[in-house]
Amino acid sequence: MNRQMTFFEDDPEPSTLVSSVPKRAADANLSDTLFDAWMGQHRIAIRRGAIFDRPPVTLPMQSLVDDRRIAGMLWGVAVGDSLGHSTEWKSDPSKRHQDFGTIVDHLTDSNTRAGRISDDTQFTFWTLQQLLDDGGLNFELMTRHWVNRRNQIVGAGRNTVAALERHHQRLINNSDKADPLTCLGDTTVEGRGNGGLMRFSSIVIPHLQKPSTKLWQDSVMACLITHGNPFAISSIVAMTDILWHLLSVPFRQ
Repeated sequence: MNRQMTFFEDDPEPSTLVSSVPKRAADANLSDTLFDAWMGQHRIAIRRGAIFDRPPVTLPMQSLVDDRRIAGMLWGVAVGDSLGHSTEWKSDPSKRHQDFGTIVDHLTDSNTRAGRISDDTQFTFWTLQQLLDDGGLNFELMTRHWVNRRNQIVGAGRNTVAALERHHQRLINNSDKADPLTCLGDTTVEGRGNGGLMRFSSIVIPHLQKPSTKLWQDSVMACLITHGNPFAISSIVAMTDILWHLLSVPFRQ
């Protein structure tokens, strides 16, 4: 498929590439198979709640397209990210407000130029790119896509960096027996941050026209590439449900 590269889609460095085709069959149901197997083996640190058997409501697609709410949802990630990137690590809200007031424009600090995006935007659009290319979420192909771009990440958290490096070692060894979940490290102490949540919005895209319970599975599987802590997993499922509900509400209501 010949497609022009987008602003968020830098070419990975050739030396970092791993094959885009996993040795296991890259069929459309690979993520479903892994999810069912891992849940059945109690290897995902959540209980299978009722939400996993509840189909999402049908969305008003024509209205969403006409009002540009899907595009707005995605561009909103980049807009908010670029507004907050230069000050988000100044964690004391009162000090931040004292220094900058209400932030309504792009700011520059000693490390970040005004308007620069971070990994929040990169992962959101890298995820979208791979979802569109594959027609849905394929765990192994998505993992490889991120691994090949890991050296281009802007401001990645320690857990994300560590998980992708472990995946890289797993993938360059081309081992069918290597367990992807071991790449998450010790999930009782690692992966408790919001690294999975900040990139989640594009997960809904393949499900917009044909909602199914696979939406909830995909939200978990996308999180599990780098974050396996139960708080991270459950929060992304909850936020996916909230986002879907917001998309179902009529515009301006």
